[in-house]
Amino acid sequence: MKDKNRTIKRTTSASERSRKYSSMLTTEISTTDDIQKWAEQNNLGYDVNTLVAEVKRDALSFLDSHEVPYSDLLLGDQGAVPSDWLEKFDHIAGVRTAFGILFEIHCFELKRKDKPNEAYSHLLRIVPRQSQLVIAQMEARYFAGVARAGDGGKQSERKVRQNKYFFEYCNLRNDGKTKTHARQLAAKRVDISITTAKRYFKIEDIEKLYQQIS
Repeated sequence: MKDKNRTIKRTTSASERSRKYSSMLTTEISTTDDIQKWAEQNNLGYDVNTLVAEVKRDALSFLDSHEVPYSDLLLGDQGAVPSDWLEKFDHIAGVRTAFGILFEIHCFELKRKDKPNEAYSHLLRIVPRQSQLVIAQMEARYFAGVARAGDGGKQSERKVRQNKYFFEYCNLRNDGKTKTHARQLAAKRVDISITTAKRYFKIEDIEKLYQQIS
């Protein structure tokens, strides 16, 4: 039996009337006529070891893509890294988040047998960090595309600032900030005025975009 793969692509926009852009979020769907194989794959979807391994692999892949040398440290792949060493990579969004995910997985594995309730609480703490890591990955891909386009590209300086503002807003909302506070802090981080931020997005529009990817 052969697998059939399909990719779902979407569009996104600041409002219903504004211009639509291709979303960076795509969904890969694999279907098969082989019922037995489908059942095996479905059962793996509920296997904790498999799910934890996927989350850990995603965090390590992010660090590898940014050439963060965690393997040089004794417990680097477990998220236990010295704070002064970690500060060297603060200029890369998502690095602290990735190490945080690895450390929570390490704590889960240590406590899973003797303290299961505490162990699974560590997995729950990964949930908001996973969203932050997705945003960091999106941001890296976007700005890599802008850099390749160069000065002759279609992206204007205004569009770059607008997207940076949106990414900062998403990160702040993931950190638990309110919509209003996230908008104020995001504008400050990008070095734009609140008036400019309001021109970029109405607060209900930017919140709608955030909810689409969270």
